[in-house]
Amino acid sequence: MDRSGTTATSSDARSRWGVPVPVEGAGGKVLYVWFDAPIGYISATKEWAQKAGKDWELYWKDDLTRLIHFIGKDNIVFHCIIFPSMLREHGEYILPENVPAKRISESRRE
Repeated sequence: MDRSGTTATSSDARSRWGVPVPVEGAGGKVLYVWFDAPIGYISATKEWAQKAGKDWELYWKDDLTRLIHFIGKDNIVFHCIIFPSMLREHGEYILPENVPAKRISESRRE
């Protein structure tokens, strides 16, 4: 949570802007993501691979690669629906095989 009280999660009941979650019992939660975040994941892999002398495409495009996203529970919708939809629409990327999610505790405020 930053000083303004904003959290960096994909869904948050405290947010006043976003797309209302269309699920019964969502309790007014909204969904918002930084749609360009996956570009960062892929470009970070490309940068690392270039420095390490590796082929970045083996990590994102090879059918023998097992893509697994370890995430916090607030990112489930993004990593299970939105991000795979973007990858599938592009057509050359593999999809996540598994997306284990865990509740991540916030550190105590001073």
